Amino acid sequence: MRLLRTAIWLSLALAHAAAAQTVFEDSRRVALDTPEGWAMSYVTASSLMTGFGGNPDLAPWQWAISAEIGTIEHLSAAQRQVGFSGVKSEDLNKSPVFGRGRGWLGLPGGFVAELGYTPELEIGGAKPRDLFSLALGRQLYATEHWQWYGRAFIQRGRA
Repeated sequence: MRLLRTAIWLSLALAHAAAAQTVFEDSRRVALDTPEGWAMSYVTASSLMTGFGGNPDLAPWQWAISAEIGTIEHLSAAQRQVGFSGVKSEDLNKSPVFGRGRGWLGLPGGFVAELGYTPELEIGGAKPRDLFSLALGRQLYATEHWQWYGRAFIQRGRA
């Protein structure tokens, strides 16, 4: 009897948890000239970390932070007709706003590093997941009335 109890406890301890439901996640590439590609580009463009809002001139290791919020344009019924190559209407009018926290760090050589993060707050059924942006920029040329600024950036995450 003792051997049977030990065998049962041992088998329970070593058993793997059984999954109740298989999770399926579809991830594929679509061309930009398709209706799906247009919709993906539109949604992504609203989240890109642009140069608007300031590129602070920071001394090395000096930093600055900000919070950004912007509106996302409401799409018409024709613009939302993007699913299955333009046959199905999709619900793209979820959140009317997009926001993020943003920080800058001055680096040697006149470079400025930027980090952006969008918190995982659900608004109107849309929720970003692990949405980070990183950029490295530098002032290239400046006059009294003009300033040219070069910048490379990357963004990673989902919504």
